[in-house]
Amino acid sequence: MANIIDLMVGIQYDTNWGIWADGTEPTSNARYGQRQFENGGMLDGWQYIGNGVQIGNFIDSYCDGCEDDDLEYFAREAAEQFLQELD
Repeated sequence: MANIIDLMVGIQYDTNWGIWADGTEPTSNARYGQRQFENGGMLDGWQYIGNGVQIGNFIDSYCDGCEDDDLEYFAREAAEQFLQELD
């Protein structure tokens, strides 16, 4: 199973896809799902985290002005900040 940070950094910039997770810790298990279906199409009670546009915009604004060499690091840091703001 994928962790939430990996999925947040790799999500497609699209409002139709979202991320659901079993928590908001960086190591929480997570999955992609289509937002048109209740709970992304799975009956597991996981929490909705956000869609690709919300997460993508947050990461872009957080990483504005970052050097290309450090972009992966700052994208992961931005994803962790996004999760902290959910709590």
